[in-house]
Amino acid sequence: MILAGKDVASEMKRQAKTVIESNLQRLGRAPKLAIIMVGEDNAASQAYVRNKLKACDETGIINETIILPQNCTQADILSKIKELNQDKTTDGILVQLPLPAHINVAEVQEAIRPDKDVDGFGKEHMGACWLNVPGIRPCTPAGIMALLHYYDIPLAGKNCLIIGRSNIVAKPLAAMLLSEDATVTIAHSKTKNLFTLSQTMDLIVVSVGKPEFLPPAAVKDGVILIDVGINRNEQGKLVGDVNHSCYDKAAAYTPVPGGVGLLTVAQLICNCVQAWLTH
Repeated sequence: MILAGKDVASEMKRQAKTVIESNLQRLGRAPKLAIIMVGEDNAASQAYVRNKLKACDETGIINETIILPQNCTQADILSKIKELNQDKTTDGILVQLPLPAHINVAEVQEAIRPDKDVDGFGKEHMGACWLNVPGIRPCTPAGIMALLHYYDIPLAGKNCLIIGRSNIVAKPLAAMLLSEDATVTIAHSKTKNLFTLSQTMDLIVVSVGKPEFLPPAAVKDGVILIDVGINRNEQGKLVGDVNHSCYDKAAAYTPVPGGVGLLTVAQLICNCVQAWLTH
């Protein structure tokens, strides 16, 4: 079974639009998302922002893109975040990554008010994941969970492997899977006998940023594969972190493109609506 992110993302955005329309009169204004970009040279970042703005337009979220020069200072970014933190009409603030090398990313992200941190990267939201209490969830892992729920994939008792250990995907996703009674293993570059370990797993999430990293010999028949990667191979073709030959052994898998990436944007929309409802 192909786990089509497009279908899930469409449903998530449809629900978000319905919530906006049903609360618009009561709250007196539409939700608003502010996106801060530093520089205009990164084509990938520009594409990601265009996708986010398109999703905002589709669902009825007001959006503003603030472009700061490539050579702006840390203080410039923090000043703009402070201004948006204090703006009562701005519900969500997002700083598009990557940032230039001279910018302290952690400081920038922590400067965003927690109730406006729609990326869900702040420590309050990470803590909420691990404690399994209400809060804004990081977009990519929350989108993955929405995908698994949409396709009624049971998680209780399943052996789940996450290859990767990022704060953006792997760690919060581990917490979310644990909260649904899965048994979770996190593997990384120092893990010994990784592909032997992966052969025992019911569900594998790969988030390493290496083209076709997971080979078919490393998975068992009937596995569920969630591919977070998006890369260009030597031929210039868009591929994920999972080798295509793994699909023949899988019970279900996310394609690249058309899989997890669409869910990240849809979850951002849901997070923005959630922030709006609390303001």
